[in-house]
Amino acid sequence: MLRFPVSFISATALLVLSGCGAPSATRVAPTPEMADILSERVAMNAKERSSVSLQEARDVPSLVEAGHAIFNVQGLPAPGIEVSQFSQPAASGAAGSIGATLYRPALAKNTPVIVYFPGGTWVTRRDADADETARQLSIRTGWVVVSLRPRLAPEARFPAIHDDALAAYQWARGQMRGWGADPTRVVLAGEGPGANLALSTALAARDRRVALPDGLLLITPW
Repeated sequence: MLRFPVSFISATALLVLSGCGAPSATRVAPTPEMADILSERVAMNAKERSSVSLQEARDVPSLVEAGHAIFNVQGLPAPGIEVSQFSQPAASGAAGSIGATLYRPALAKNTPVIVYFPGGTWVTRRDADADETARQLSIRTGWVVVSLRPRLAPEARFPAIHDDALAAYQWARGQMRGWGADPTRVVLAGEGPGANLALSTALAARDRRVALPDGLLLITPW
């Protein structure tokens, strides 16, 4: 059993654990704001990913990008957040590198850290989506957030993405004091497949006697 305090848990998991089960599928009309975003995404020529090539699927605009286009917020700096780009070696023996983006509150001093794996799919990922979530996590918590981007399939075959995730987590732990953060207070976070990576990284850290996170934030895990 993985033994460390779980500080956060997904809403879906809470429903299941409470005996409520997953919500049943019900058709509902979108709010006017959401309808505008959906219409904008259509106007951006967003296609169904299942009907196009892999590269075209990776270029399909997301709902976040459609929202940015409507509200004209793309590229606006987050108030009080410093953003830096990094890259670090991928898992041992692998070619290429793992991208990382650091979101650091300007007044950060010995703050906790969120190590975040973005959502998407195992083969696609949109930087705008990852950026939006990571920025909001840093703004709303006042914590340092590092967003990690392991390589994708099919170029990187299983279990490469899981190996990358553990390697990136270990790299991040070694950098935290230099970021003005506290390496003794760390939350592993992820969304969608990123939540899968956060959990698998915590389990791998336990098995390999790597420093464990102090909590997990799993957003719609699958």
